[in-house]
Amino acid sequence: MECLLALLRHADELPSVEYVLLDDGSLEDVEEVRLFLKHMKESFNIRIKFHRQHRGIGYASIMTQASRLAEGRFLVLLNNDVVVMKGALRALYSLFQDFDNVGIASPLFVQSDGRILDAGGIIFTDSSGWQYGRGVPENDPRSHAYTYTRG
Repeated sequence: MECLLALLRHADELPSVEYVLLDDGSLEDVEEVRLFLKHMKESFNIRIKFHRQHRGIGYASIMTQASRLAEGRFLVLLNNDVVVMKGALRALYSLFQDFDNVGIASPLFVQSDGRILDAGGIIFTDSSGWQYGRGVPENDPRSHAYTYTRG
């Protein structure tokens, strides 16, 4: 729930937001989640879709399913352990406003131990990929190399 609460705290950074939550067969109490989401919809007038898989289908499949359910122009895909920081959504959104040829944007992901998980990446023609900055401590002088826009 921390991921969702962090998103709700920063929802004013975007002009319009729709939340699509997919439960990939977790052990969460589904009824408790449904009640929480109903309360959020009614209290804050936000758009939330919730779908629960009865068994895990894997990260890539669940993200594909989320993208099919979403109706907006922009899509932010997050795992449930991600906590969005103030300004992150606005920064990502502004890339699409400031540049004509942006197809995908990635934030700087920092792990709870302070090391960079990734700061974007590259997808090669064979569909393999590579992440920038992985494992570099956030307070390391090298981490500044991962805090700018590339294209």
